[in-house]
Amino acid sequence: MKLTRALLLLAIASLTKTFSKPLNLLIKVAFCLLPSAFCLLTPVWAQPTTSSIHFVPPPPPNRANRGAPTGRSRGGASRGSCQVNKEPLTAIVPATPYSYSQKQAQLSTNNTSEIVFAQTVSERPSFWFYVPYKLNPDIPIEFVLQDEQQKNDVTSLTISSSTPGVAKISFPATSAPLEIGKMYHWYFLVYCDTNRPVFVEGWVQRVAIQPTLNERLQKATPRERVALLANNGIWYDAIAQLAILRQTHPHDTNLIADWKSLLESVGLGAIASEPIVDCCSLYKGLF
Repeated sequence: MKLTRALLLLAIASLTKTFSKPLNLLIKVAFCLLPSAFCLLTPVWAQPTTSSIHFVPPPPPNRANRGAPTGRSRGGASRGSCQVNKEPLTAIVPATPYSYSQKQAQLSTNNTSEIVFAQTVSERPSFWFYVPYKLNPDIPIEFVLQDEQQKNDVTSLTISSSTPGVAKISFPATSAPLEIGKMYHWYFLVYCDTNRPVFVEGWVQRVAIQPTLNERLQKATPRERVALLANNGIWYDAIAQLAILRQTHPHDTNLIADWKSLLESVGLGAIASEPIVDCCSLYKGLF
């Protein structure tokens, strides 16, 4: 009997190295049911929550003689009353390295070397930023949206929270909608120093939603919609919908994993654990 048990234990050990933990538990339960068998069921360890949501970027738009949609995804060093302990002011938007040709360098309006660009299907998308500062109402904040004719729409923002974290900038239904196909250049500025603001900048393009994607979105669950949007390169809508889900269900481990996976897919894993905060509210919009 002892030899039989020993051989059976060896067989179980071999199988459990090959198969998953659920089979491991099943084999142990079966062994415990054998006559005269003595065993102690081991606890089932919780599997870590994982997510397959990741962003698939669209190709950058062909802007002919207007240059690439370059920008600045991270702000500069600490200035004035804004002190940074970890990550700097960060635009939560995909950014990819970019190499200039001589002609493109002449056309560019800045000296950055990254493309900061994403698409939306919304008329009035939300813009998301990691604000690392402990702000107060005495620090002016501005969001600037510039169309292709370089017409500026400047919106001043008031501070409603001083807690560092991930903040949303959105606009009311009375503001002018983005036009399909057009490119818009945005700037987010924090005036820690009156004359030298910390800022980030990038681009947004509204595109028409494809009928097949729209049909799939209508049938999908909220989490599935986020994955579909991200997989089809619709960044602004994917991050906005996932943020709403996280705020509604802050302790949902699946949503926490989705958020981490989505941010990591665009190189922003360092801020994935930062809280979503109510930072700023509209004060004046020139729309």
